[in-house]
Amino acid sequence: MSKTLIVGLCGSTINARREAIEALKALEPEAIDLTIPSNVRAPWRRGDALYDVFEATPAGHVVLCDIQCAEEADTIECFGGFVVHVEGVPSDDIAIKRDTLLLTMKPEDRGRYTTPVNTLAKLKAIKWQ
Repeated sequence: MSKTLIVGLCGSTINARREAIEALKALEPEAIDLTIPSNVRAPWRRGDALYDVFEATPAGHVVLCDIQCAEEADTIECFGGFVVHVEGVPSDDIAIKRDTLLLTMKPEDRGRYTTPVNTLAKLKAIKWQ
């Protein structure tokens, strides 16, 4: 079992995803942001680039990334990571599945949407149960 917790954030807006990443990093100061730069535009290149950075990342970290396409989501899942949808407009490219976690930046959980604290706790419980 991998000792690395990989979390890809999608949906909503770029600013909302960046805010979510910052909130999660505040909870996990050792977390690494491996978001692929926006100048890598082709979806297959984004997936490949993410694969390469995951391969080079030492185990034992929490890895966060802002993802934009299904290829990135597939790469995250290939490495045993999780795709989390940020509250707002759903992603056009990455489907919300039945077991997908949904994150809100509101002060309290709302239905299936959980705060960064509770989302991180759920991810850790799933990953290391």
